[in-house]
Amino acid sequence: MAVTIMYLMTLLYILALCLSMGSTISLRYISIAVFGLGALANVLICFFKYYHSWPLMPMYQTPVFVTAFIGLLVLGEIRKKAFRVRLLMFTVAVISLAVTLFPKDFYLPFLKSRTVFSHIFMLSGALGQAFFMAGGVEAACSIHNSGRVPFLNTKGVSETSSETKFPGWDSSYIVWGFIFWTISMFSGELWSYLGWGNPVVWDDATIVMSMATWFYYVALLHLYLLKPWDARKRAYAAVAGLLLVFVFNVLPNLGSFRIPNMKNLLVLLGA
Repeated sequence: MAVTIMYLMTLLYILALCLSMGSTISLRYISIAVFGLGALANVLICFFKYYHSWPLMPMYQTPVFVTAFIGLLVLGEIRKKAFRVRLLMFTVAVISLAVTLFPKDFYLPFLKSRTVFSHIFMLSGALGQAFFMAGGVEAACSIHNSGRVPFLNTKGVSETSSETKFPGWDSSYIVWGFIFWTISMFSGELWSYLGWGNPVVWDDATIVMSMATWFYYVALLHLYLLKPWDARKRAYAAVAGLLLVFVFNVLPNLGSFRIPNMKNLLVLLGA
């Protein structure tokens, strides 16, 4: 059941992304409706993951929750610029496709995760990743929309005028991501101390990469103190952070490649 819904979620996300490329308003409304169905399927998958593991934590399922949180952000951004919405949809589609083709669902929950701190660790971490990625998309959109004088410049706008300068970008998503990521880090340390008697398990590469991500965003949020790092350069750093989160935090939670079950696909297609 959950696997079939996973396939449905991925197909809906990809279909919504394709429809969003349309130039007509009707196609864009349809794309939002399709994306909303995909987000609903995503939330159902998260519910099933927790239902089958409660009161323990679902192991290595963070990317599924990340796509759900970004999907909800997309639904709240539908009145923003088209490029921004498409880029968020693209991010969700890529992660959901990766989760579908590289599932890591063969680990059973273990007893030491039966504590509230393990759940705070996972959910806050997923929220942090979602906000970091949304912040990277926000920065990419600001870069994309800056300095764009039309090729046929009929208005006579100078390429050095204020209209072509970098407009700046809203770093609120990055700030919220850092808040949730910090909560995740500290709750993870408490969970580790209660379960293993040590606040940091250095043998776990996931913990080390999570700390590296935290230090990266500590530095990013303080770049404004350095004069050479203007808004444009900080925006590029935020885009690099999006890629860093994907490599350091999403990829480790993916498994080996698995060909989709044809039986589930046929059930999904109604054959």
